[in-house]
Amino acid sequence: MYFLYPQFLWFLFLLLVPVLLHFFNIRRYKKIYFSDIRLIKQVTQDTQIKSKLKEYIILVERLLALLFLILAFAQPVWKKNKENILLKKNSDVVIYIDNSFSMENISSEGKLLDVALTKVKEIIKMFPKSTKFYILTNDNNNQTLHSLHFDEVEEYLSKIKISSSSLPLSLLYKRINILHLKNPVLFILSDAQKKFTDIQNINDKNFYTQYLLLSPSQINNISIDSVWIDNPVVLPQVPQQLHIKITNHNTENINDLPVKLMINGIQTSILNVSIPAHQSIESLTQFIPQKNNFQLAKVYINDYPVTFDDELYFSINTNTQIKVMLINGSENNESYKYIKSFFQNDSVFVLSECNENQINYSDMMKQDIVVLNELTEFSTGLTEQIKMLCQKGKTIIVIPYIKNNVFKLPPEFQTYQWKIDTSQQNISSDILSHPLFASAFEKNDNTYKMPIVKEHLYSQQSNNFEPIINLNNNHSLLLKYSQQKWNYFLFTSTLNPANNQLSYHSLFVPIMYQLSFTSISKLPLYYYSKSHQNIKIPDIKFDADYSPKIISTNDNNLQFIPGFKNENQTSIINISPQFEILPGQYYLQWKEINIFFFSFNYNRSESDMQFYTQQELEDIIQQYQLNNFKINTITSANVQKILQSEINGQSYWKLCLILCLIFFIAESLTIRLMK
Repeated sequence: MYFLYPQFLWFLFLLLVPVLLHFFNIRRYKKIYFSDIRLIKQVTQDTQIKSKLKEYIILVERLLALLFLILAFAQPVWKKNKENILLKKNSDVVIYIDNSFSMENISSEGKLLDVALTKVKEIIKMFPKSTKFYILTNDNNNQTLHSLHFDEVEEYLSKIKISSSSLPLSLLYKRINILHLKNPVLFILSDAQKKFTDIQNINDKNFYTQYLLLSPSQINNISIDSVWIDNPVVLPQVPQQLHIKITNHNTENINDLPVKLMINGIQTSILNVSIPAHQSIESLTQFIPQKNNFQLAKVYINDYPVTFDDELYFSINTNTQIKVMLINGSENNESYKYIKSFFQNDSVFVLSECNENQINYSDMMKQDIVVLNELTEFSTGLTEQIKMLCQKGKTIIVIPYIKNNVFKLPPEFQTYQWKIDTSQQNISSDILSHPLFASAFEKNDNTYKMPIVKEHLYSQQSNNFEPIINLNNNHSLLLKYSQQKWNYFLFTSTLNPANNQLSYHSLFVPIMYQLSFTSISKLPLYYYSKSHQNIKIPDIKFDADYSPKIISTNDNNLQFIPGFKNENQTSIINISPQFEILPGQYYLQWKEINIFFFSFNYNRSESDMQFYTQQELEDIIQQYQLNNFKINTITSANVQKILQSEINGQSYWKLCLILCLIFFIAESLTIRLMK
C-alpha cells in the first residue's frame, strides 16, 4: 500500500479537533426549582447514559468521515510490487502483436488480430506522448525495427496484416535484448498457441511483461497437411494413387467434407470425407497424369475462418530420364539379352551398351546406373570409377561371372571368401515383404510360385552386406553392400536362364525397377515458403552469365533470383526465407526457357489449434518464477482498466470518498433519529 499524494496525510492531525470539541464542550445549565426531585433524579440518570452513547457514536462517525475524506485526497493505492510503477516513466514501451495465421480465429469482438490492433490503440493512450514505442510482429526483424512516436503508431498499425511467419516467445525476448533498451516494458498480445508459447525457455526475467491473452470463442480449422505418391517415378498416362492427409482441429466431427483435386487447371476428382474431432485421416484418390512434362496440381477444401491451410499445391515431374550403361563381359552370355530388353522397352531409361574392353570412362561418369554383367576382370581404373559413382549416389549392379567353379567379383568383394553352391533352391517368398519392394507388389501371397536358382555364390562373412532377396536355404540371391551406405548391389548368381529362372520370371521386372529407382533422388512434390530450401535441378549446370529466375505461373511480376551452385552434372538452387513466396506454382527460367517447376505452400505449423488458458499460463509462470510476468485475458475487456490496475496498482480513493459520505450521512441520521 502507498499513497499518490502522501502530503495530504498531514491533515490527519485535524482528527484532534472533533475529539477536543467533544471533551471540552462546556454547557451552560439553568436551575429549575422543584418541590420534590426524587422522580427527576431517576429520569436524569437514564437520559445522561443515552446522551453520552449518542455523543460517542457521533464522534466516531465524524472521525471516520474526516479520516476517509483525508485518505481520498491522499489516494491510497494497493500494489504487490511497487517497483513496477516506476517502469511507466522514462521507459521504452515494446508491443508485440502476434499476426500469425491462428489470429484469424474469431472472438466475440471479431477477428483476433483486429481485436489486438484495437487494444494496442488503447494501450498507447496510457503513456505520455513523449514515450518511444517499438512495435514488433512476426515479420519485422531488428534490422528494420525502429522507435515510433505516439502519432506514428496508428499509421504503422494499419499496415499490419496476417503473416505466414511464426515467432516463438523465447526468440521474441532475444530480439528485444538485441535492441539494448533501457527498462523496457513489454506488452504481448497473442492467443498463446502452445507450439510457440515457450515460456519455459525465456532466459531474461528482468523486465516487466504484460501478456494480454486473446482467446477465440470457438476453434474452427480443418487442414490439408500433406500429399504423397508411393511410386518414385511417375509416367504420363500411367494411373497413379495420391495420398492426402487431412486433420480436423475442431471440437466437433466433420461429415462429408468435399476434397477436390485439380491437375493442370482441370478438376480430376472429388472426395467426400468424414473426420472425427481432433483426429487426422488419410484419403486415397487416383489420377492419370497428362502427357505434359510436369503435372501442376492442387488439393483444396473450403473452410472458415482459418484458410491458409485449405489448399496444398504440388507438382510432379513426369519427364524422368534414367541413364543406364550396360557393361558386358568378354565371354558370350545369355543374361545380357534380358537385361537389355528390360531397359530398352521403357522410355524412362536411356541405355548405352559396351564390352568390358571398350569402356568409355567419360561416358560412364554421366550414368545413373551401371550394370556390370559377368565381367571377367576388374581393372584399377574401373574400380576407381565405380567408387566415384557410388559416392555420387549412383547405382551399381553387379552380376558375377561364374563358370567351371571359377567366379569373378569386384576387388572390394573378393575378401569375403565366397564359395559356389550348386544345389537347386527356390527364391524365398520373403521378397514380397521387403521394404525395397513395398510398392512393387500389391499383396503378399505365400502361394506364389517362385523361380529356381541352380547355382549361386555364398559367404559366411557377410556382415557388410544387407540381404534383399533370400533363397530357401537362407543364402542370399541379392545383396546390398552396406559398408559405405552406397547403392551397390550384388547378385550372387548369373541371370543366365540355364542357371537362374529369375530372368524370365514375372518378378524380374519389378526387381529391376526398384533397383533402378535407387539411382534417382525422389524430388519433393512441394516446398514450404519462408524456409531455407536447397533444390536439386538434375542434368543442368548454370553459369554466372545467365542467372536462373523463379517466376509465378499466375503473376509474372512475382519473381526472384535464387542463389545457386553446381555439383557435377547437377545444379542446386538456394531459396532464402527472405523471399516473399506466396502459395502456388512457379517455374524456373534459364536463358528464357522454362526448365523446371516448383510448388510452394505455407508451413502447416500454425494449423495445430491448441492454446493455453490463462490459468495454465499462470501455473507455468509460477513454476518458472517469472515474477515480472503478468497474464490478463482482454478479448472482451477494457484493457485500460486492467492495465491501470496492473501497472499503477488498485486505487481506493473512490472507495474512501464513498465511505466518507456514508459516515457523514450516518452522523446526520444519528443526530436526527437517536433520542
